[in-house]
Amino acid sequence: MQIYDVVKLSHHFGVSVLSALYRLMNLRLITDKQFGEMKQMDSDGMTKQLADLLGLSEVSEDENISAFYRRYLVLALEAYRREKISRRKLIEIASKLGVGATEIEQVFRVSDWFMMNLQRCSFPQFSRESNWHYFDRHHRHQYPHQPESY
Repeated sequence: MQIYDVVKLSHHFGVSVLSALYRLMNLRLITDKQFGEMKQMDSDGMTKQLADLLGLSEVSEDENISAFYRRYLVLALEAYRREKISRRKLIEIASKLGVGATEIEQVFRVSDWFMMNLQRCSFPQFSRESNWHYFDRHHRHQYPHQPESY
């Protein structure tokens, strides 16, 4: 593993080079010696220069917060889909993230329309959760990048 790999990884995951180095060392993907050398390069500013050379712009704090909010909202939507949280709780979470009730209601309308049309297909009549399990059993091979369990 080279320092440019670490720079690309840190940019991709939105973490500092130092955080990426610690993670790589903990996963035993780099040795203690490599860690020390690359940490020194980071301290000397070489990783910043390398990131500029590779065209990897620094992500602003606002962009990081925005990305976190989007991921958090997606997790909340998934929890709602799995019937782990109520509609009211999802709206509460969304409002804390700056997403208006109108926008969430639009997501509900699209989701409800999708589920209604899904049930009109040749699928047996199941709950919202069961429809997803039917999808898993019969269509998982078409979408191998999806997680195995819900």
